[in-house]
Amino acid sequence: MYRDLTICIIVGSGQEIMYRDLTICIIVGSGQEIMYRDLTICIIVGSGKEIMYRDLTICIIVGSGQEIMYRDLTICIIAGTGQEIMYRDLTICIIVGSGQEIMYRDLTICIIAGTGQEIMYRDLTICIIVGSGQEIMYRDLTICIIVGSGQEIMYRDMTICIIVGSGQEIMYRDLTICIIVGSGQEIMYRDLTICIIVGSGQEIMYRDLTICIIVGSGQEIMYRDLTICIIVGSGQEIMYRDLTICIIVGSGQEIMYRDLTICIIAGSGQEIMYRDLTICIIVGSGQEIMYRDLTICIIAGTGQEIMYRDLTICIIVGSGQEIMYRDLTICIIVGSGQEIMYRDLTICIIVGSGQEIRQEIMYRDLTICIIVGSGQEIMYRDLTICIIVGSGQGIMYRDLTICIIAGSGQEIMYRDLTICIIVGSGQEIMYRDLTICIIVGSGQEIMYRDLTICIIVGSGQEIMYRDLTICIIA
Repeated sequence: MYRDLTICIIVGSGQEIMYRDLTICIIVGSGQEIMYRDLTICIIVGSGKEIMYRDLTICIIVGSGQEIMYRDLTICIIAGTGQEIMYRDLTICIIVGSGQEIMYRDLTICIIAGTGQEIMYRDLTICIIVGSGQEIMYRDLTICIIVGSGQEIMYRDMTICIIVGSGQEIMYRDLTICIIVGSGQEIMYRDLTICIIVGSGQEIMYRDLTICIIVGSGQEIMYRDLTICIIVGSGQEIMYRDLTICIIVGSGQEIMYRDLTICIIAGSGQEIMYRDLTICIIVGSGQEIMYRDLTICIIAGTGQEIMYRDLTICIIVGSGQEIMYRDLTICIIVGSGQEIMYRDLTICIIVGSGQEIRQEIMYRDLTICIIVGSGQEIMYRDLTICIIVGSGQGIMYRDLTICIIAGSGQEIMYRDLTICIIVGSGQEIMYRDLTICIIVGSGQEIMYRDLTICIIVGSGQEIMYRDLTICIIA
């Protein structure tokens, strides 16, 4: 049963499916017992069973999804499989692996690269689980990263929480920074500024601590083969080698890190070079920063003249200018980005808005690229899924599988697209080698070549079609 649909495409087979008030819904695989409500864009490339969506802006499931309920999501991407998952009031949620029995509430950014079971998040700004997480509940976190596995963990009012190893039966309250590299069992923290457990901790209770370190410490200016290094004030002309954890709470200038596992700069950092890092977080601002071989890199403030290479996850919450990314798996820019070049990305999301914010951007070898604001003078190459929710001008796409423009597009050239959808209006548009092309608004001065199916729901003037199999003008 379909109601108030703008565009609905089911390439495979669909049984017992009910859609309501959808703008765009695409199911490339098969869908059974699915109910959609008030969706803007929903794409299921694999198969979906017993799924209910409500008030989604963009929802993409590349793998398969079973018993999933989404509510009030802006962007939700599940690249692997998802079972028994419920999301509420998310801005961006990405599950690259699989997720089971997970409930999210009021998240800004949530990324699960591995697997997650029985997890509940509330009021998170950024939450990243690279490994697996079971029976975890987070509340009022700013940044939470679990690289290993976490079981029966409850966090409250944290700024930064990182668990690299595994953690069981842990409760944190009012922490600023909490890092567990090893394993922790039956641990309760209260009112901590910095808490680091590199080894293991059992039946430990901390209250009103400023700095808590278990298992080793490092001091002085030059460190080699250290386990923990913390600089609470400021550090200049410092060189670290073979560190496991390095934290600079103040400011750091002219710093070079090599073979770090975790590096956190809470203040500002200038002229910093990182190599072979597992996690790098800059909460303040960073200028002239170069990262290489990072697993997770988060910049919560602003970053200028930054170059990333071989990153797995990169998040910029503020604004980034003159940034170059290479070999990223997930890249998220929540603010604005200018003069940005991405290469070999798996998922790239730009959430900012404005017409003069995103200019001269070039993407290459992306799997999923989403621009929620507007994009001008943008060139995409080798994309699998590309979605522009705002408006796009001066845009060129090449080798796309699915391309959706929900706003308006002018002076756009598409080549080798499988599915292309323009929900607004398109002028001076040229399409080549498309399989499915849909224009919901109006199209003027449009030329199509080698299309299989072309649908224009609005009006079309001065249009030339060549080598079409099916063409519908409603």
